[in-house]
Parts: sequence; C-alpha cells; structure tokens
Amino acid sequence: MGARTDGLPPEMRREVESFLDDQRVTHDIPGLSVAVLDRDDLLLTRGMGARDVESRAPATPDTLYSIASVTKPFTAVAIMQLVDRGDLALDDEIREYVDFWNDVPGDPITVHDLLSHSSGMPDDYAGTRQLLFNDALPTSPLVTRADEIRHANSAADRRITDHDRLMYSNRGYGILGEILETVSDQTHTEYVESNIFEPLGMDRSQVGYGEISETAEDSITGYTIEDGEPVATDHDLQAEMRPPFAAGGILSSVTEVATLVRCLLNDGELDGERLLDADLVAAMASGQAPEVERLGGQRAGYGYGLRVSDFLGERYVDHSGSAPGVSRAYVGYLPQRGIGVTLAVNTTGVPIYAFGKGVLAIVAGEVPESVVPYLSLQAKIDAVTGVYDGYRGSPTMTVRPGNGGHVVLSYRDVPDWDLPAFPASIGHDDYTFHVIRENGVREPVRFRRTESGMELLFNTDRLDRIATEAPKE
Repeated sequence: MGARTDGLPPEMRREVESFLDDQRVTHDIPGLSVAVLDRDDLLLTRGMGARDVESRAPATPDTLYSIASVTKPFTAVAIMQLVDRGDLALDDEIREYVDFWNDVPGDPITVHDLLSHSSGMPDDYAGTRQLLFNDALPTSPLVTRADEIRHANSAADRRITDHDRLMYSNRGYGILGEILETVSDQTHTEYVESNIFEPLGMDRSQVGYGEISETAEDSITGYTIEDGEPVATDHDLQAEMRPPFAAGGILSSVTEVATLVRCLLNDGELDGERLLDADLVAAMASGQAPEVERLGGQRAGYGYGLRVSDFLGERYVDHSGSAPGVSRAYVGYLPQRGIGVTLAVNTTGVPIYAFGKGVLAIVAGEVPESVVPYLSLQAKIDAVTGVYDGYRGSPTMTVRPGNGGHVVLSYRDVPDWDLPAFPASIGHDDYTFHVIRENGVREPVRFRRTESGMELLFNTDRLDRIATEAPKE
C-alpha cells in the first residue's frame, strides 16, 4: 500500500476537503472516506463524520464499507487473469461452463457479453436481490442453486436481439463468478483473495461479509436518512449476504481499493507485482458495449467491469456501487493524467459519482460546478429556485426543485397546476429551461440575473424573484 502522504498542495487539499464536507452536510451523510491517488502514491486520505453515529466513532481512510458493485472491477480482473493464462477466452460461450441462459434467442451468450453488460438480457432485479440478500419476494424464495437456475432461465425469452445495447446486469456478473469457480477450481472468494488481495496487500478486504460488522474494527454502521436524520439500517447486511459474491460482495476501505486503481493506472503492475497484462487492462478500460448519449452530447459506455466516458476532455474510467440502506462506493480515474479517487459513504441515495468527479476536477485545476454535469445542474436549479411575483403581485409563481434534474413551476392562483421544466443544457450559467405545454409545444422558460436578483420570463409573464426559498409542499 502507498504511504500515507499529503501529496496535494495545501490549498488544493483544503479545497478538496471543503468540497466533500459541503456535500456530506448537504446530503445528510453520516460518514465519508476518501483517497486521492496517482500512479505512485496516495496523495490524500481522509475520513469525515461518523462511521457509527451512536458511538460517535469517526470515519477513517481505513474504515470498512460494503463497496457493492465496485466489486465488479475485481471480478473483471479475475476473469481477465484467466484469459491472460489461456484458461478462458472472451469469445467462449458461457454454456460451456454453466447452466444459465443456455437456450436464449439469438447467438449464444459469451464471456465478453457478460463482462460488458451487452448480452441483451434485462436485469433480473428481484432475482438478483435474492441472489445477494434474503429479503426479496419472501413468498417465493430462491433457496437452492437449482432455484436460481430455473428462475433465471425462465426469463430467457426476454432477451433483446433486434439491436445491440448496454443493459447492466448483476445476474450476469453472478454467472461470471460461477464461471470463475468452474475454470479455476477455487471458490470465487478463495480466488480473489489469493490472486488479487494478497498481491496488492489488501489485508483487511474480504469477499463475503460473514459477521464482519461485529468482529472487525473500524467498520461502518449503515444508515437510511429519514427527515434529515440517520436511522441505523434495520437489517444486517453482513448476516444476510449470500453467495455468489461476484456482482457486489466485497467489503473494503478506500485506501485498499485505491491499490487496485493504482495497479490499473500502472498497466496492471504495482510495486513489482504483475496482476494483469497491459493489453488486457487497456481492454477493460475501453468501450466494449454500445454507448448511451447523455445531456449535452456526452457519451458513456462500458468496458470490462468499468464504465468508460469522457471527462475534462479525455477518457474517464469509473464505477459506483450501492448496498441498499448501508453504503455507497465509487472509483474513478483519468488514465492520461494518471490520477484517481476512491470514495465511500455509509448511506445510500446520494450522487457519489458526482462527488468523485468533483474531487478529480479540483485536482485537475477545474471548478467542479463548471465541469461535473450533476453539480452544474444542481447549481443551476439552486440559482433559480424561489418565489416570483409579477406586477403588483399578480401572478405569483413558485419554482422548486423537481425529483430528477429539473424544476417545477406552480402558479399560486391556479390549483393543481404543476409544470416540470427541464434544463436546455448542462452549463451551470445557462438558466434556460423548457416545458411541454398541453398542445405539445416546447416553450422556453428563461431566467435572467439582474442587478436586483433573478428575473423569470415565461409565456406572457415577466416575474421578479421575491424569495430565494420555495415553500415546501
């Protein structure tokens, strides 16, 4: 593991800490841990807030979290190691190794298809919840492996074959775990611990949680947030987790996960240990699945165990994970600049990917709100929220945040009239939104900064903001 250093300049370090602490407070996050890294070392490691609220135990850089789907890069590395050794090929059909999805429409599903989420199989949410936890569909539990196979195979005809598309599948990674076990003749847990954790010095990380929450020092209590207050999760994730773990079963710290990121940044080698061939690392971090387009023309795809997109004018590689009611985790790195970040929080429902991108924006010398779409949208929405009045108070309109990157317009004198308005761009200083009227017309809603505040132009109305906070519903 890299030495604990503060390799960032003092002003940049303070900016990163201030940014993350603002996000922690804004989103009611009990505890947060972060590691900033480059190819050579850990540049910054911090814990903020509480890993356990009741005992006031602090979150640290070594606090253990469920990293959930950040497990997938580890599973992808394991599969690619088998490819590296010649024990497996990416174009191998999965029916050579497992009984899942053998009789599907279209061409047989391959290892490549599962690694890149491009099999065309829709995510089997209820089934994969049972694959990981014992709390889904209690009236029809999937208890045995035979139950799992029947459940998954009964949905085989739902496969999409008329076009290629990225369809994220936890089930697919669970199947990869079984392929790993078949080919390596080890359990998934044994393989990852001996072939990834040990070479990287990830001494505290585990696959499969057991009773780690009760036995491990410096581990989290997971929380949901209700009315702004943390409520300890009422189910024990560690007790309920069940194999296979390849889709989301690792418990680790941001400092230990950072060793994998540093290894990938160094083309598969770290501190003299070669984990994977450089060409296979490059394949993991290259688009292997069809891309999806996002607001502002940005595109994102998936490699092998990693998402691939553009950020700061170059290729960006990342992945996030969410353990329901317990924690969220994130890894992201810029291969060209050789910098990365690992993050974890002990709650869910927060945009941790935006936090990670914000940290890297600061390290790259950028303003997060200018270059991170989520932060840009939130800054834009915050800037226009409030109560607006027309001439002598008629009409009066409320503009409040919507649920999902937009605002909602409401006239005081028109009951039950809520109109969602969506941003025209992701630019944080572009205050133009659009609504769709009853007749199908797309109409602009323009906010403009004035010397006295903010002005709203909509339809035939010109309104001035009289309050910056919209009343709660």
